[in-house]
Amino acid sequence: FASPDGSRILILSIEDGTPLYTLIDGSDTVIENGSLGMVTDKADFSNGLTVKEVSETEYIEDTYTLTAHTKARYDDPCSERRFTFTKDGAEMTVIFRLYDDGMALRYILSSSDGTALTIKDEATSAHLPENATVWAMPYTATLEGMYGKTTVGYLNGSSVALPLLAQNGEKFLLMTESGINPAVSGTRACGDAGGIRYTPVEKNTAVSSPFTSPWRVLVE
Repeated sequence: FASPDGSRILILSIEDGTPLYTLIDGSDTVIENGSLGMVTDKADFSNGLTVKEVSETEYIEDTYTLTAHTKARYDDPCSERRFTFTKDGAEMTVIFRLYDDGMALRYILSSSDGTALTIKDEATSAHLPENATVWAMPYTATLEGMYGKTTVGYLNGSSVALPLLAQNGEKFLLMTESGINPAVSGTRACGDAGGIRYTPVEKNTAVSSPFTSPWRVLVE
């Protein structure tokens, strides 16, 4: 589906039960086959999924104001679509919002019997080439430090703080999160095979069902 002005296209695919997304900006592929999903004690939602339901595309017109501003109101339109998957009786809905300058996604997780879930890890990633440039800060509990310039390949196995900025060819990509759920810790980024992955600061956290994750935000 497309962003409101048609400049961005988001493609969701399922390969042997594994959900993948591709973000296209005009003729440029910003992210190709980025991974999706969360890992819980009830089900590993990163693979082995069955599609249950796909919503129609909904146009959303958000507005907001700022104390320090240059105009009275700011418009933030997006296209939203929801994809619901099942595994082992549990459900995961992925909510995608596609904007004219990027995208956001979040998860809604439900256990089969309504009991609590334990969030063990996350699979959401931006699939980027190893030589893509990254400006990032090593993760610390205080979120204090200096941003440095490195590459995706060099970050493999390392944890860095959010937000971070990546450059893939001529395209820049800001990765961060929003809409924090107080039931879980914040998120950091981890260099992973083939890109940069979101991962919880604290794993094995019990949450009630249904659980709504923070937004994973990717701004061009």
